[in-house]
Amino acid sequence: MTGIQIKILEKGLKFTPTPQPNNIELKKDIRDFTRKLRLLEYFSDTDNENDDDSILKNKSNFCPGRNLNNTLDKIIDSLNQEELETTKKSTSNLSKQEWLALKELQSDKTIIIKEADKGGAVVIMN
Repeated sequence: MTGIQIKILEKGLKFTPTPQPNNIELKKDIRDFTRKLRLLEYFSDTDNENDDDSILKNKSNFCPGRNLNNTLDKIIDSLNQEELETTKKSTSNLSKQEWLALKELQSDKTIIIKEADKGGAVVIMN
């Protein structure tokens, strides 16, 4: 075991590394959510009765445009701004070497890392 791997294990099994942000997934989730908001606002005054009884329907990519509801536009703009600020703020509580050591420990199939029955120590078994 390397010194960095031992340092990681000394933090204990309850230590939680700061998750690395997934900016692509966050942008997609915000885009999907804002599309749903716009669709709800766009179709709010229509009846929900379906004249089409078919089971299969083509998935639509329709997204209503801006300027239909100024309040909704401001909310969506603030969500997009918050997303930009969130991605800038995230800092990791592990260094790059510690992340690599953690990945090595996770992928090593020759050892088993468990918590001791008493005392909260970390036990490494081969």
